[in-house]
Amino acid sequence: MLDLNRKEILAISLFFAFVLIGEIGLWYYKVINPPKYEILKKPNTEIILKDSIKRLSLNNSSYEELIQVPGIGPTLAKRIIENRPYRSVEDLMKVEGIGKKKFEKLKDYFEP
Repeated sequence: MLDLNRKEILAISLFFAFVLIGEIGLWYYKVINPPKYEILKKPNTEIILKDSIKRLSLNNSSYEELIQVPGIGPTLAKRIIENRPYRSVEDLMKVEGIGKKKFEKLKDYFEP
C-alpha cells in the first residue's frame, strides 16, 4: 500500500478537511440561505407618458415625434404620415396595422 509519513498524512487530511468545509459552506448558501431576489418591475411608462406629453397632431406631427409614441414604430409612423389628412382621431383606424386594440392604446396621444 502507500507508504506515507506523518507529515504527508497530515497534509492530505487537511486538504480533505478544507474541501469538506468548502462544500458545506456552498451547500449552506445554496440550500439553507439562498439569495433573496426581488422581481424588478418596469414602471408603467405608458401612463407617465400619457400624462406628461401634449397631444400630437395627426396632420402635423413629424416622423420623429410619431416614433416616440409607445406602440408606434418606424413603419407605422410612415403609414400614418402617408394617410394624411385626418379629420378625427378615429380616422387613425384606417391606417394599415392599427386595429381596435392598437387604436385604444394610441388615441389618447393624438388630436386631429
